[in-house]
Amino acid sequence: MTDETHTQSGTEETPDEGMTFLDHLEELRWRLIKSIIGIVAVGIVGYIFSDQLIEFLIYPTRDLRSPFDLQILKVPDMLMVKIKIGLFSGLIGALPVIAYQMWKFIAPGLLPHEKQYVPTTVIVITLCFLIGGAFGYLAILPVALDFLTGLGLTDIQNNFALDAYVSFVTRIIFVTGLIFELPVLSFFLTKIGI
Repeated sequence: MTDETHTQSGTEETPDEGMTFLDHLEELRWRLIKSIIGIVAVGIVGYIFSDQLIEFLIYPTRDLRSPFDLQILKVPDMLMVKIKIGLFSGLIGALPVIAYQMWKFIAPGLLPHEKQYVPTTVIVITLCFLIGGAFGYLAILPVALDFLTGLGLTDIQNNFALDAYVSFVTRIIFVTGLIFELPVLSFFLTKIGI
Protein backbone atom coordinates (compact mmCIF):
# COMPACT_ATOMS: atom_id res chain seq x y z
CA MET A 1 0.00 0.00 0.00
CA THR A 2 2.80 2.41 0.92
CA ASP A 3 4.73 1.55 -2.25
CA GLU A 4 1.59 2.11 -4.37
CA THR A 5 1.01 5.50 -2.77
CA HIS A 6 4.65 6.44 -3.31
CA THR A 7 4.50 5.36 -6.95
CA GLN A 8 1.25 7.25 -7.55
CA SER A 9 2.55 10.44 -5.96
CA GLY A 10 5.76 10.11 -7.97
CA THR A 11 3.68 9.87 -11.14
CA GLU A 12 1.65 12.93 -10.18
CA GLU A 13 4.77 15.06 -9.61
CA THR A 14 6.13 14.39 -13.09
CA PRO A 15 3.13 14.08 -15.42
CA ASP A 16 5.15 14.84 -18.54
CA GLU A 17 7.80 12.17 -17.97
CA GLY A 18 6.60 9.96 -20.82
CA MET A 19 5.28 12.67 -23.14
CA THR A 20 6.34 12.51 -26.77
CA PHE A 21 6.90 15.47 -29.08
CA LEU A 22 3.34 15.11 -30.40
CA ASP A 23 2.01 15.07 -26.81
CA HIS A 24 3.78 18.36 -26.17
CA LEU A 25 2.30 19.81 -29.35
CA GLU A 26 -1.15 18.67 -28.23
CA GLU A 27 -0.60 20.31 -24.84
CA LEU A 28 0.50 23.53 -26.56
CA ARG A 29 -2.56 23.42 -28.82
CA TRP A 30 -4.92 23.17 -25.83
CA ARG A 31 -3.11 25.98 -24.00
CA LEU A 32 -3.44 28.18 -27.10
CA ILE A 33 -7.13 27.29 -27.50
CA LYS A 34 -7.82 28.24 -23.86
CA SER A 35 -5.97 31.53 -24.35
CA ILE A 36 -7.94 32.30 -27.52
CA ILE A 37 -11.21 31.51 -25.74
CA GLY A 38 -10.21 34.02 -23.04
CA ILE A 39 -9.35 36.65 -25.65
CA VAL A 40 -12.64 36.13 -27.52
CA ALA A 41 -14.73 36.22 -24.32
CA VAL A 42 -13.18 39.48 -23.11
CA GLY A 43 -13.13 40.82 -26.69
CA ILE A 44 -16.90 40.40 -26.97
CA VAL A 45 -17.33 42.47 -23.82
CA GLY A 46 -14.88 45.03 -25.25
CA TYR A 47 -16.88 45.19 -28.47
CA ILE A 48 -20.11 45.76 -26.52
CA PHE A 49 -18.49 48.69 -24.68
CA SER A 50 -16.49 49.88 -27.70
CA ASP A 51 -18.17 53.31 -27.81
CA GLN A 52 -17.03 54.05 -24.25
CA LEU A 53 -13.56 52.69 -25.03
CA ILE A 54 -13.30 54.91 -28.12
CA GLU A 55 -14.20 57.92 -25.96
CA PHE A 56 -11.48 56.84 -23.52
CA LEU A 57 -8.89 56.56 -26.32
CA ILE A 58 -9.68 59.97 -27.84
CA TYR A 59 -9.72 61.76 -24.46
CA PRO A 60 -6.00 62.80 -24.71
CA THR A 61 -6.80 64.81 -27.87
CA ARG A 62 -8.83 67.40 -25.94
CA ASP A 63 -5.93 69.38 -24.44
CA LEU A 64 -3.59 69.54 -27.41
CA ARG A 65 -1.99 72.78 -28.60
CA SER A 66 -2.87 71.84 -32.18
CA PRO A 67 -6.32 70.22 -32.00
CA PHE A 68 -7.47 67.93 -34.76
CA ASP A 69 -10.65 66.32 -36.01
CA LEU A 70 -11.20 62.60 -36.26
CA GLN A 71 -13.27 61.29 -39.13
CA ILE A 72 -14.52 58.11 -40.73
CA LEU A 73 -13.25 57.86 -44.31
CA LYS A 74 -14.79 54.61 -45.54
CA VAL A 75 -18.18 53.00 -44.97
CA PRO A 76 -16.99 49.93 -42.96
CA ASP A 77 -14.39 51.86 -40.93
CA MET A 78 -16.50 52.27 -37.79
CA LEU A 79 -17.20 48.53 -37.67
CA MET A 80 -13.50 47.79 -38.17
CA VAL A 81 -12.58 50.22 -35.38
CA LYS A 82 -15.04 48.52 -33.01
CA ILE A 83 -13.66 45.08 -33.90
CA LYS A 84 -10.11 46.36 -33.38
CA ILE A 85 -11.10 47.81 -30.00
CA GLY A 86 -12.72 44.48 -29.06
CA LEU A 87 -9.60 42.53 -30.05
CA PHE A 88 -7.28 44.93 -28.23
CA SER A 89 -9.37 44.89 -25.05
CA GLY A 90 -9.55 41.09 -25.36
CA LEU A 91 -5.74 40.85 -25.45
CA ILE A 92 -5.33 43.11 -22.45
CA GLY A 93 -8.25 41.75 -20.43
CA ALA A 94 -7.29 38.12 -21.02
CA LEU A 95 -3.63 38.71 -20.16
CA PRO A 96 -3.90 36.82 -16.83
CA VAL A 97 -5.38 33.83 -18.69
CA ILE A 98 -2.66 33.99 -21.37
CA ALA A 99 0.11 34.28 -18.76
CA TYR A 100 -1.32 31.41 -16.74
CA GLN A 101 -1.67 29.13 -19.79
CA MET A 102 1.86 30.00 -20.93
CA TRP A 103 3.21 29.28 -17.46
CA LYS A 104 1.32 25.98 -17.18
CA PHE A 105 2.84 24.88 -20.50
CA ILE A 106 6.43 25.45 -19.35
CA ALA A 107 5.85 24.45 -15.69
CA PRO A 108 6.36 20.68 -16.21
CA GLY A 109 9.94 21.38 -17.27
CA LEU A 110 10.70 23.32 -14.08
CA LEU A 111 11.87 22.09 -10.72
CA PRO A 112 9.29 21.78 -7.89
CA HIS A 113 10.61 24.85 -6.01
CA GLU A 114 10.35 26.91 -9.25
CA LYS A 115 6.71 25.92 -9.78
CA GLN A 116 5.65 27.74 -6.60
CA TYR A 117 6.09 31.06 -8.40
CA VAL A 118 3.07 30.52 -10.69
CA PRO A 119 0.54 32.83 -8.95
CA THR A 120 3.13 35.52 -8.28
CA THR A 121 4.40 35.40 -11.85
CA VAL A 122 0.92 35.72 -13.36
CA ILE A 123 0.10 38.69 -11.10
CA VAL A 124 3.42 40.43 -11.76
CA ILE A 125 3.17 39.93 -15.55
CA THR A 126 -0.33 41.40 -15.56
CA LEU A 127 0.57 44.34 -13.30
CA CYS A 128 3.71 45.20 -15.26
CA PHE A 129 1.79 45.22 -18.53
CA LEU A 130 -1.02 47.36 -17.09
CA ILE A 131 1.44 49.83 -15.55
CA GLY A 132 3.30 50.02 -18.85
CA GLY A 133 0.08 50.55 -20.80
CA ALA A 134 -1.02 53.26 -18.36
CA PHE A 135 2.37 54.95 -18.70
CA GLY A 136 2.03 54.89 -22.48
CA TYR A 137 -1.50 56.32 -22.34
CA LEU A 138 -0.88 58.96 -19.67
CA ALA A 139 2.72 60.02 -20.30
CA ILE A 140 3.85 59.12 -23.82
CA LEU A 141 0.64 59.56 -25.83
CA PRO A 142 -0.08 63.24 -24.95
CA VAL A 143 3.53 64.23 -25.65
CA ALA A 144 3.62 62.27 -28.92
CA LEU A 145 0.29 63.75 -30.08
CA ASP A 146 1.38 67.29 -29.19
CA PHE A 147 4.67 66.85 -31.05
CA LEU A 148 3.26 65.14 -34.14
CA THR A 149 0.25 67.45 -34.60
CA GLY A 150 2.46 70.52 -34.09
CA LEU A 151 4.65 69.61 -37.07
CA GLY A 152 2.05 70.74 -39.63
CA LEU A 153 2.02 74.08 -41.40
CA THR A 154 -0.31 76.79 -40.11
CA ASP A 155 -2.57 76.71 -43.17
CA ILE A 156 -2.93 72.89 -43.16
CA GLN A 157 -5.75 71.51 -41.05
CA ASN A 158 -5.16 68.35 -39.03
CA ASN A 159 -7.84 65.78 -39.90
CA PHE A 160 -7.09 62.15 -39.12
CA ALA A 161 -8.91 58.92 -39.79
CA LEU A 162 -10.34 57.37 -36.63
CA ASP A 163 -9.02 53.96 -37.72
CA ALA A 164 -5.45 55.26 -38.02
CA TYR A 165 -5.71 57.12 -34.71
CA VAL A 166 -6.98 54.05 -32.82
CA SER A 167 -4.19 51.94 -34.36
CA PHE A 168 -1.61 54.54 -33.30
CA VAL A 169 -2.91 54.74 -29.71
CA THR A 170 -3.29 50.99 -29.22
CA ARG A 171 0.20 50.43 -30.63
CA ILE A 172 1.71 52.88 -28.12
CA ILE A 173 -0.18 51.28 -25.22
CA PHE A 174 0.73 47.75 -26.31
CA VAL A 175 4.43 48.49 -26.94
CA THR A 176 4.93 50.30 -23.63
CA GLY A 177 3.13 47.44 -21.88
CA LEU A 178 5.56 44.97 -23.47
CA ILE A 179 8.56 47.14 -22.57
CA PHE A 180 7.47 47.07 -18.93
CA GLU A 181 7.57 43.25 -19.14
CA LEU A 182 11.36 43.31 -19.59
CA PRO A 183 12.12 43.22 -15.82
CA VAL A 184 9.95 40.09 -15.48
CA LEU A 185 11.70 38.49 -18.46
CA SER A 186 15.18 39.33 -17.16
CA PHE A 187 14.26 38.02 -13.67
CA PHE A 188 12.91 34.79 -15.14
CA LEU A 189 15.96 34.29 -17.40
CA THR A 190 18.27 34.94 -14.43
CA LYS A 191 16.41 32.38 -12.32
CA ILE A 192 16.81 29.67 -14.96
CA GLY A 193 20.47 30.56 -15.50
CA ILE A 194 20.42 32.17 -18.96
